[in-house]
Amino acid sequence: MKKTILILLFLLPLQLLAVWEKCNGPYGANVTCLAKRGNLMFAGTDNSKIFKSTDAGRNWEVSIKVPPGCTMNDIQIFGNNVVASADVELFQSQDLGKTWDWARGEIDGLRYISSNNVVRCGRKLITVINSNTLYMTDTTENKWFKNDSVTNGNIDFIASNDTILYAASYRGLIKSDDYGYNWQIVKLGNDIINYGRISITNNFIYAGKMDGSLSVSTDNGVNWYESNTDLKKFELQKIFSDENRVFICKDTGIIVSYDRGLTWKSLSVNLDSMIISSVIPDGDNIYVGTKRYGVLVSTDNGLTWSTSNNGFDDFNVRALTVFNNELYIGNDLPGCYRSSDEGKNLENISPQNMNSPVSSLTQSNSKTIYLCTFNAIFSSPDNGKNWLLKTGNLFYTYFWVVNSFFEKIYIGTTQGVFYCNDSSDWSSNVLHEQICSLGELNGRLFAGTYNSSVYISNDSASTWKRKPKGIGYAQIHSLLGKNNRIYAGTSRALYYSVDYGENWIDYQNFPSTNVLSLLANDRYLFTGTENGVFISYDDGVSWKQINTGLGDTTVYSLAVDSNYLFAGTSSGLWRIKLDGISSVENIIINDGYYLYCYPNPATDFLEISLSKPSEGWQPSEGYNVAVFNVFGTKIPPRLTSSATPQEGNLRLDVSSLPPGVYFVKIGEKVGKFIKL
Repeated sequence: MKKTILILLFLLPLQLLAVWEKCNGPYGANVTCLAKRGNLMFAGTDNSKIFKSTDAGRNWEVSIKVPPGCTMNDIQIFGNNVVASADVELFQSQDLGKTWDWARGEIDGLRYISSNNVVRCGRKLITVINSNTLYMTDTTENKWFKNDSVTNGNIDFIASNDTILYAASYRGLIKSDDYGYNWQIVKLGNDIINYGRISITNNFIYAGKMDGSLSVSTDNGVNWYESNTDLKKFELQKIFSDENRVFICKDTGIIVSYDRGLTWKSLSVNLDSMIISSVIPDGDNIYVGTKRYGVLVSTDNGLTWSTSNNGFDDFNVRALTVFNNELYIGNDLPGCYRSSDEGKNLENISPQNMNSPVSSLTQSNSKTIYLCTFNAIFSSPDNGKNWLLKTGNLFYTYFWVVNSFFEKIYIGTTQGVFYCNDSSDWSSNVLHEQICSLGELNGRLFAGTYNSSVYISNDSASTWKRKPKGIGYAQIHSLLGKNNRIYAGTSRALYYSVDYGENWIDYQNFPSTNVLSLLANDRYLFTGTENGVFISYDDGVSWKQINTGLGDTTVYSLAVDSNYLFAGTSSGLWRIKLDGISSVENIIINDGYYLYCYPNPATDFLEISLSKPSEGWQPSEGYNVAVFNVFGTKIPPRLTSSATPQEGNLRLDVSSLPPGVYFVKIGEKVGKFIKL
């Protein structure tokens, strides 16, 4: 019977194999800069990404994702060159965003790079690095060289009208007609502290001062006049202009002038409460980049606005939960969403006064949803239709995690653990630690900290005992109790304890990685990590990585219903069918006949061992190694190891295999691997 089952496994169609798919949202981003030429658009964010659109912003896709912690400051398109300046690096694409590279040449060796913007002046692309040094390259190259003429931290922002380079400096507005080798002061006066931003269209120059006022020249800087002095009451952020209009991004909202800065009005009351980072005027069309709301577009000169965010999944989905057959999602937007069709469609149910990223979601036994943000707690008794502020008597603290145990709601904060029921206020705190995770096992409550400690309470959080043994220095991101084990996902590894935290054991068969989330249902144990999602069918004895199709492997949160496993990542929400996960592995694992293959996915070589190495290889199972693709076609294996099956390890050369999913069979033992 087992032989028949194994043969059928090789003939399973491809669609039954586990493949992740992207859910429809939530979409949005903190857009920090925009660039447009024709239908081609680029949008930079504060989450280390640049998005690209080829249909004037109707649809977006990630063009480049760089290391975390990078904010894009400016993007410019010059021919086939796209240059993006950021607070930690300068990036360049020479094929309109298909591929990207670091800025090369003399700029490449700098340890720290910060650039506000890039301009074209004549045949040169010019930027200021670290506010004190000009670098430039030919418009068709990526070979930046240094110009030492500007030093002592006196450059804030540069602009160009193609032949003259302007710079905002501590001396006021300065200009150069030789690529910045020699400079002259354009205007100097007692009222000029520093020019913060400059916008140039043809011969019109708009220079914003640090005090909020604006200087305007209509003859390329020969003569100047001051704009309406009422501008000083605004916090001037950025200036954008075209031939007929000038736009000023304030602390919130946009004002526009149609008469070269003499009079001003709000561009739209719909934008007055938004933080605007960039404006692209394009005839009657106006594109704006915003914080939180992504890209907004007006096709009637600012009268009405619509979002243009399809594909903009630039927020970390940090919280997921399934309740009453509905999926609840919390992200950094900040936003809270509900889906009644397993992620196909999302409804925004965010509390009206929520202004901080969502850190956690849970539900109480009385069917109340609890939403935890960094600075507030909300509860909803009607599935998110109405929200109540539940922060109560908790002040001067940050909220990291909320969970429901023993008919109470527990919350981990920077000041410890608090608890309440649906109708009461929060208890006083007796655990003075920063708590970032909570878990429960057999009536015992566990609390994880930022400094490797796990606390346990046997009396519903009235008293706590520290259990530090076995976990190295790491943040305890997640805790989960299942089958008499308590699991701890940390910033370094995955641990478990079989004695209620007295001793912790590191899973040696689990990769050393940042374990961000833990989840279990009746059949499986899941982990979300910086290397994707792992699944165990045997309470952690063995693990398999299930990343096929997953577009982002930084997994902050997990949730499961009867049909799907959901993953919240740094690029939105993903889902995978549970029957796809179990279609191959579960049949094999239930019989105990499977092989452990690594690395998986593989590129050149594949190591094969038993899932239970202590049992060794049984000679009666045979020595023949067979490799099959998903259609059951047998492929001759290329053994490269001299090891025999009795030694429990074989090495296959898989470098010549086409990318795809494969099965390896030795005797009656089977393993699955992915070839990249």
